[in-house]
Amino acid sequence: MKPRRHNAILEIIERGAIENQQQLVDALKAVGIACTQATVSRDIRDLQLTREINEYGIYCYTAPSDEAGTHAFSMFLRDAVKSVRAVGNLTVLHTPPGLAQAACAAIDDTDVDGLVGTIAGENTIFAAFEDEYSARAFAEGFRKSSQFSQ
Repeated sequence: MKPRRHNAILEIIERGAIENQQQLVDALKAVGIACTQATVSRDIRDLQLTREINEYGIYCYTAPSDEAGTHAFSMFLRDAVKSVRAVGNLTVLHTPPGLAQAACAAIDDTDVDGLVGTIAGENTIFAAFEDEYSARAFAEGFRKSSQFSQ
C-alpha cells in the first residue's frame, strides 16, 4: 500500500497546489486511498517533499528535484518491485497488482544505462535494453539495491 500511496502523492502534488497535510489526506481519499495525517506526515518525510512558493504566492508541496528526486523514485522502486529477471536483452519485473505502471514510470524517469524502453501491464514490466549485458547489469544492480532476493 505504501508504494501506491507514495505514487499517488507524487501525482497529486504534481497536478495541483497542495498547501497542507490535510489537503493531501483529502486528495488521497478522493482517489480511493484512506490514510491519516500522521501517515501523510511520514510519507512527506520519506518522499523528501518540501514546501515552496508557487507563482500565486502560495506555499505548496513539491517533489525533490535532481538527485533527491531520483532517490525518492529509487525508494519507491525498491518497495514496489517484488522480483526481477533478465531474459536476453529484456528485464522482467513483477509488482503487486496495480503498481506496474507507476514503477515503470519511475524506471523511465531514472538514468538507466542501455535502456531502450519499457512497457507496463497490471503487475508486470518489460524493460528492453540495447544488449543482454545491459539487461543483466540492470537486474543484478536492482537485486543488490533491493530488499528481496532471487
